Amino acid sequence: MAASDIIDYATVATTANATDFGDLVAAIEGGGGCGASTRGLFTGHTSSKLINYITIATTGNAADFGDCTQYRKETHGTQSDTRYIFAGYSNGGTFPQIDYGTIATLANAADFGDLSVTRAGVGACSNNTVACFTGGATYPGGSNYAETNIMDKVTIATLGNATDFGDLRAVNKQGCGFQDRDTDRGIHVGGNSDNIDYFAMSSHSGTASGFGDTFYGTDRKQKGSSGD
Repeated sequence: MAASDIIDYATVATTANATDFGDLVAAIEGGGGCGASTRGLFTGHTSSKLINYITIATTGNAADFGDCTQYRKETHGTQSDTRYIFAGYSNGGTFPQIDYGTIATLANAADFGDLSVTRAGVGACSNNTVACFTGGATYPGGSNYAETNIMDKVTIATLGNATDFGDLRAVNKQGCGFQDRDTDRGIHVGGNSDNIDYFAMSSHSGTASGFGDTFYGTDRKQKGSSGD
């Protein structure tokens, strides 16, 4: 995968091709995104800590929001109405795994805590109270890695390490997380499995339930943010 500075957008209520929104300040590779109703944030690269931001209602190039605590790649983001969280791989794999900040305030991210197991390529979703990080892969050294089915959770308004609250139905790396806050339902889709899994973000324990399968089958590795 090559790094890119392209930003596309689409109108959710209308089926049509995406349109050019603008450019990032710096290209990212294996990055993640998140945002509130007015602002979107993007980060991810092995040689840059930069967080890009845009005003969602206005097309144009991104601007510099601040920096993550470490270089980040193969990370995903999610958010409450006020706070953003990026979770996953940091350069070298030994630094704090979860960053956070206030969406409305331009500033560097701070250390939130660590995932229960250090890993990359997690899915992320939230219900405005808790954030869930699903799947991913550990990197014990070099290019070696082991895919996982771990599901972690944190309380967004506090700080601390994530806790393991269940498992996906299969090991899965580089899937996406989505949520329906009205029903407290989180979804993990894509990655190296054709599974679509769902779970209750607030109260789930055990193995996630099966929602269905992806149309294109296995190895649908995705990058992006969670959404309502």
